[in-house]
Amino acid sequence: MCRFMVIFAPVSLLAAIGQDAGQTAACARYGWLWLVPGGLFLLSIFLARRYNIAGPNRALLLARTADVKERAAAARLDVTRLDAIEQRFHGAWDKLADFFFWSRGEENADFKTLHFFELALLETPAVSPERVKARLETAGQLLALGDHALGKALATRIDGACKAMPPSSDSALRELPIEIQYYLYNTADTGYSTLTCWQTKSIWLMFVGLLLILTLGAAADRSVLFAAGAAGGFLSRLSQQLKRANVPNDYGASWSTLFLSPVLGALSGWFGVLLVSFANEPTFGLLGGPFKQVQWDKPCSSGTLFAAFLLGFSERLFDSIIQKMESQFEKPPSPAAQIHP
Repeated sequence: MCRFMVIFAPVSLLAAIGQDAGQTAACARYGWLWLVPGGLFLLSIFLARRYNIAGPNRALLLARTADVKERAAAARLDVTRLDAIEQRFHGAWDKLADFFFWSRGEENADFKTLHFFELALLETPAVSPERVKARLETAGQLLALGDHALGKALATRIDGACKAMPPSSDSALRELPIEIQYYLYNTADTGYSTLTCWQTKSIWLMFVGLLLILTLGAAADRSVLFAAGAAGGFLSRLSQQLKRANVPNDYGASWSTLFLSPVLGALSGWFGVLLVSFANEPTFGLLGGPFKQVQWDKPCSSGTLFAAFLLGFSERLFDSIIQKMESQFEKPPSPAAQIHP
């Protein structure tokens, strides 16, 4: 996806820079061409979500299902629900729905089903007391490293059960790992649901942003400002990713910021230039210096394009302009202005 975005954002920007103020008729005739990079951007997001986010999550789910199914069959448990998980994702409609609407909550429900079977496997008498105690010691070390108060309390409980004199009964030791695993599975399921929910929200936010870009581009033109801002937002996120030391294992949730950055940059560049142009009006005169080069009526000038790119690149710059204008509007009138003739 990064290759797509690196290619089409600068291409649309360079194409817009080549326009001259006297080419109004040509711009009106070919102004719809800015929809091409927007369409490619949208397609790249669908492809990345399908093959880089949904695909790995689905492969992990099916691999876990096959493992649990084999152990459940050996323990003579009913594996009908596990068969349903394996057969769920083979239909043409499921593949089409996942391409446009992933995640629909199916993976969340299926992971809960897998955890139900794994808890049931812990109750089988085939597990020896020595193995139960070894699992408890490992779980206690993991829980002690966490920040949750309940996890630390369970770690203390494990330590007490393993060192109890006289030793705890086998039934008590078997019940303890079930409670601990239930806590761990519930924490994992909640975290997974949170990440997939954020992925869904980010896609909705991206669609709203693209709809605003489409509406503003058709109504007020100056689509080159969207391209410049999007290039700035993309390069800002790209530089942060290159400098990042640790890549999170978050089931693809970190892709959301990559999807939203060009959209946020495009809107920040367009509206930022509008705000700067308004603030530079003689009756307002809030901004000065390099900002005087920004002209709303000349979107292809070097100063305006640079401002759009910079506003898309730096979120703090856009916020500072907003705060400066808010402080100007909220400033109380001077005593001289309150004196009526």
